[in-house]
Amino acid sequence: MPRLISSLSRIIKFITLSWLSLIGLWIFLPSPTIHEQRQHDEYIQQALTSGSILHTIYRFTPSFSAVPEPFRPYVSGPGGSLLIDWRLVSDPAHDDSVALLEMGRDLRVHINLTEAILKVQKRDEEEKALLDVNLEIDNPPLYISSEITVQVDAGDEDHIINMPWFPWSDAILFQNKMHGFTYDVQLRVVARRETGTVEIWKSDTLLACARKQEDSETLFNIDFDKISPSDRSDGLLASFSNIHPAAEAETAAPGGIISTIKVADMQMAELPSKTCRLRTLILIPLAPSMIVILYLLLDVFTPLLFPVLLPILGAYIIIVLICWAYYNFHSRYNATSRYDHEYGSAAAAENGGFADWCSRFWMTRHVYCFLFYCCCYCRCCLARSRRGRRDYYHYHRYWPGEKSEKHRGRVVIWGPAGPVYEE
Repeated sequence: MPRLISSLSRIIKFITLSWLSLIGLWIFLPSPTIHEQRQHDEYIQQALTSGSILHTIYRFTPSFSAVPEPFRPYVSGPGGSLLIDWRLVSDPAHDDSVALLEMGRDLRVHINLTEAILKVQKRDEEEKALLDVNLEIDNPPLYISSEITVQVDAGDEDHIINMPWFPWSDAILFQNKMHGFTYDVQLRVVARRETGTVEIWKSDTLLACARKQEDSETLFNIDFDKISPSDRSDGLLASFSNIHPAAEAETAAPGGIISTIKVADMQMAELPSKTCRLRTLILIPLAPSMIVILYLLLDVFTPLLFPVLLPILGAYIIIVLICWAYYNFHSRYNATSRYDHEYGSAAAAENGGFADWCSRFWMTRHVYCFLFYCCCYCRCCLARSRRGRRDYYHYHRYWPGEKSEKHRGRVVIWGPAGPVYEE
C-alpha cells in the first residue's frame, strides 16, 4: 500500500510538473517574427514553390465583402482578422503540367492558374482574328472570372489564452484554434496578357474600380493602369507569374511546374512567428485545462479580488505591521516585562528579526510555514529557512507566551518527510 501511494504521488507530481512546464513554455517562449520586406517575400516564395501550406493573416476591411454593415459578422469588429491559407500544387490528372492554387479553409477552393493563362491567350487570338493585325488594341485582353466564394478562418486577438506580448498574427491564430470562426469572402481571378500574370482580387474592389472609371461599362473594360495604388494594395491579394501553359510544360524546371512560378503582391499579408507552430502543438494538451483554470481565475475570482480580497489583504497587512511595531516597542523599551525578565535583553535582541517573529506570531506562522515549504521545494533560501523553522520549534508557539522548560534548547532538523534529527 505505501508503495502504491508513493507511485501515485510520483505520477501526480510528474503530471503537475509537466503541466506547469507547458504553461511556462506557452507564456515565455520567444516569438521571433519576420520584419524585413525582403525576408517576408523570400519566405512566401520559398513556401509556395516548395508545395508547403502558407498561413497568412489579413486585417479585416469592408472590401472583403459587399455585405451591408448591419449584417456583418463578428469578425468585422475592431481587431477582427481573416486567416487565408495558400498552397501551390501540380495537377496529377494532367501529368503535373497544370498549376493549381489551393486556398481557404482546409484548402477547399482550387483555382486553375494554367487554365486562366490559356483563356486570356485564347481571347487574344480571337481578337486578332477579328481585327486587323496592325490595329492597335486600346484595352489588352483580360480574363476575369465570376465571383468565387472562399470560406476562410477568422479570429480576434482578444482571448483569455493570449498574453499581451504575443505577436498579433499569433494571437489571431490561437483564438481561431479555440473557437473556429469562419467567414466567406468574394474573390475574382484576373489574368492579363501584357504582364502574363494571374492575380487574385477582392470582388468588391474590382467593382468599385469599374465604377470609378467613366469609360468602363463592364469589368472586362477596366484599365488596370488607372487603378490607384491604394485600391491596388487593398484589393490585390496575390499575383502569380511565369506560369507555363500545358503546351510548354516541357520547358519547365525539373522541380515541377510550380517551382518556376513567381509570387508577388502579398505585402499586406502578415506571417506567423517562427515559434507559432510549436505553440500550436503546446496548445493541444494545454487548452482544456488552461481554459477552465483561467476562466475561474479571471471570471470568478477576479470580480471578488478588488471589492473583497484586496481590502481583506490590506487590513491583514496593516494589523500584522501594527503587531510587529508593538512587539519591537515591547522588546526594546519594556525591560521590566516578564519576557525580558526571564530571558534577558540578549534574547530579546536575538528575537527581534521580522522573519523570526513571523514564525511565532499566530497570525503569520502558518503563512511562514507555507513559504518555508515552498522554499525547501524549490531549493531557494534553504539555509535561512532551516533557521527559521528551527526557531519556530525553539520558542513557544504563541506570542508573546512563555518558553517552557520542555522546549528550551530544543533543536529539530527537518527532512522532506519529517524530522530526521532532534535533541
